[in-house]
Amino acid sequence: MMGVRLLPLLASLLLPLLLCAPAQGTDPIGSVTVVTVASDTRDASALLASAPLAGIDIVVLGEGVAMPWPTGLRTKIILVQKFVETSQLADDDLIVFVDAWDTMVLADSAASLVENFRKAEEATGRPIIFAPEEFCWPQDEESKDTLCAYFDSVAPPQYKRRYLNSGLYAGRHKAFKELFAAPIPLELPLSDQPWFQQQFRATEVRAAAAGPLCRRCPARRNCFFATRCVQLGRACTDSGSSTVTCVMSPQLIGLDYTQLLFAAHPFSQMTWRVSAQTGRWGMQDMTTGSRPSVVHWNGTVVATGHPPRTRHCYSCAQARQCSFSTARSAC
Repeated sequence: MMGVRLLPLLASLLLPLLLCAPAQGTDPIGSVTVVTVASDTRDASALLASAPLAGIDIVVLGEGVAMPWPTGLRTKIILVQKFVETSQLADDDLIVFVDAWDTMVLADSAASLVENFRKAEEATGRPIIFAPEEFCWPQDEESKDTLCAYFDSVAPPQYKRRYLNSGLYAGRHKAFKELFAAPIPLELPLSDQPWFQQQFRATEVRAAAAGPLCRRCPARRNCFFATRCVQLGRACTDSGSSTVTCVMSPQLIGLDYTQLLFAAHPFSQMTWRVSAQTGRWGMQDMTTGSRPSVVHWNGTVVATGHPPRTRHCYSCAQARQCSFSTARSAC
């Protein structure tokens, strides 16, 4: 009889959890498409050599299209926007954008990349994830006084890498359709990055205007689940009964502060390590200890001072065909 009496109690405890469970991070992800924009793929050797080793094909947009830096980088947004609008991808298919000339795939497989996206999505409660970087750029007066200060105000204080970097981002197709519905100015003199920074702030402001999350605790013991909804970036509604329903908040963009998915900084801040799980070589962030799926070192091989043999090192080390000492000396 005791077991029978416990059933209603268990049901009352589990029902709110079940209602909150169909959260964004648990929606199944379909296919994975990795996209880059490159007028010339010859300088994209690190990306194009490393991605296939993880079983990932790269969709290259813009070959042969002139995109002078920084004024021509508006074209990069337009090309990705058109891809999002015209592709036949399903709403929950994952799109990963990576810069062409200064990125490298470190994921062991497409599945591990998806898993790290899920973790970042769950941690932020946002459907689009951007890489963070340590320095706010560009530093024009408007950005310095408004955008940079805004990123400082919303970032967790323990993270120095708190500014949006537009060289790496990923999200579900349906979220990108909403993001790229925003107007794109006819001129972007300081590259594409300020536009994405402005979209980050715009969606945050829109979310704040919607009102505080969970103004009151719904009935009794369900408050725990309401709190969990808030932690995930979701609002909770009281349906009039003792249940709590999670709904998505209007924020679109989150930053991968823990760098599980993306890292955007020089290779000097990373070190070669062998994975305890897989026994394979990869790069580990020396600050966070994470092993990001994709790294962006903010500048071409030449611009960042890496010698030409570094290109061989990237593909060699990623393929685990050379020793740690060889990789370290080459890089």
